[in-house]
Amino acid sequence: MSIPRDPEKYKLWKENIGKANKGNKRPDLAERNRHQDFSGSKNPNWKENIHKICLGCGGSFDVKPFEKNRKFCKNKCVGKFYVGENSPLYKEKIHKTCPICKIDFDVKPSHEWRECCSIECKDKLHSEKMSGENSPNWKERIHKICPVCNIIFDILPSENQECCSPICAGKLLSERYSGKDSFFWKERIPKVCIVCGDPFDVIPSKEDQECCSSECRGRLFSGENHPNYINGKGREPYTIEFNEQLKAIIRHRDGYKCQKCGCPEIEEGKKLSIHHIDYNKKNCLPENFITLCGRCNSSVNSKRLYWTEYFTKRVKEVMKSPLQLHFNYEISKKKEVLKSQS
Repeated sequence: MSIPRDPEKYKLWKENIGKANKGNKRPDLAERNRHQDFSGSKNPNWKENIHKICLGCGGSFDVKPFEKNRKFCKNKCVGKFYVGENSPLYKEKIHKTCPICKIDFDVKPSHEWRECCSIECKDKLHSEKMSGENSPNWKERIHKICPVCNIIFDILPSENQECCSPICAGKLLSERYSGKDSFFWKERIPKVCIVCGDPFDVIPSKEDQECCSSECRGRLFSGENHPNYINGKGREPYTIEFNEQLKAIIRHRDGYKCQKCGCPEIEEGKKLSIHHIDYNKKNCLPENFITLCGRCNSSVNSKRLYWTEYFTKRVKEVMKSPLQLHFNYEISKKKEVLKSQS
């Protein structure tokens, strides 16, 4: 029960509370009973609730008199009601037809400038409007005739193109700048091939050339005329001591790797070659052998003095390694045999 504001009613209210508490041993029960007597419709300030119907869900609900302007039972109903045409911000959409695909679509008044239904149609329309002569950057083309194939083609005023395609341009350049008409032309020097006797011309940078072709050059540097020819020693047979057992020992000594490029035997796909360092097939001492792959073995046939010194140092380094085998060759006897043969 609320406290009355009128002073006379307040005095009466206070006296009634005092009388109620005099004979009561438990004032909390008396106060509870007093609240029950003045609760609900018994309260002099009581006002009946107002019945209303929700605009969102259509259900009925009660509100207090000070909420008489309320229209919805819950906040969810407010969101459901103010959607689409019921929204206070709603504006009628404008109907349009896409000029590309001819499909009807609606747009907001703020998007009245929109012409197409999608971005793809917009790009197509833009390409149609801004391509060719409709483009603001359009410039009149110049008609030309290709001097090679006689085809008519168009170019921009800023282009200096003479031919219709790169193929025709290449043909035109080859006709104009070939032979003595070329910027890089140099007078040829006439010569006679020393093998076949045919005349040929060379440029000044190849003045030392003596043969007209690679075939004549191969004939010139064959046999005794070859710079690596040494009295036919390349065709000498190997000695009996140069057998598979000796080759296996040398490969094991060198760790089954090429001592020039480091290629292992697994990658080579076959057994590594054993090379004579001093190019003497009769010298079968362990210090005269080194392991090489097939490519390196063929490449060391030139510059023999250089490779002889290089591999001699390499073998000494290999022999000093603690991981090498101890060979039981009688080197002194081998040297005596070589001296007796020589």
